[in-house]
Amino acid sequence: MAWHYLVNQIIECEKQEIELYNRIAQGAPTECLRNMILNMAEHERRELDFWYSMVKDDCPGGYTGGPYQAEDKGT
Repeated sequence: MAWHYLVNQIIECEKQEIELYNRIAQGAPTECLRNMILNMAEHERRELDFWYSMVKDDCPGGYTGGPYQAEDKGT
C-alpha cells in the first residue's frame, strides 16, 4: 500500500477530529472549557498542516521533528 494513501487517510481523520472538536466546543458550558477544546482543535490543525506538508514535499522518511516532537524532560 502506497504511503500517500495512508497519509491521506490520516488527513481525513484529522479533518473529522477538528470538526468534532469545534462542534463539542459550541456546546461547552463554560468559556474555559470551550477554550480548552478549541485549543485541542488547533493542535489537530497543526498536525494536519504537518501531514499536508509531508504529502506536498513527498517525504517518505517520516517525522523528523517539529511542534509534535516529544520534549526532552531532562531525564
